[in-house]
Amino acid sequence: MRPVAVSAKEFLAEMVAIPGPKRYIVIGEGAILESGTGSATTALKFTSTAFKGELATISTEDKSFEAHIYLDRVGQASFAKTSVIRLAAPDASPLMSIIVNTAGWEKMASKYGELGV
Repeated sequence: MRPVAVSAKEFLAEMVAIPGPKRYIVIGEGAILESGTGSATTALKFTSTAFKGELATISTEDKSFEAHIYLDRVGQASFAKTSVIRLAAPDASPLMSIIVNTAGWEKMASKYGELGV
């Protein structure tokens, strides 16, 4: 399957629209942060920041969960083992992993395969 290039905005919008709970994982030098949305519906909004470019914010309605992603730092996405979507920088360094339901993962994986965003 040939990779399909889309914008990070378009890709995130489709990923957020996958129904059901999601888990977001960020691995840093000395810590791992993992948080989930439970069964709550998530919203996606985009804002421009003065110094760091456009920011995507994924949040639950009550704001008990928020994840922020600088769009210009997303260079690629890949579909790891079933249900895991990995976002990486243009140099392939990891940014975030998102665990979604299997049906949503399969739909996006068959549509995009490995891709550059």
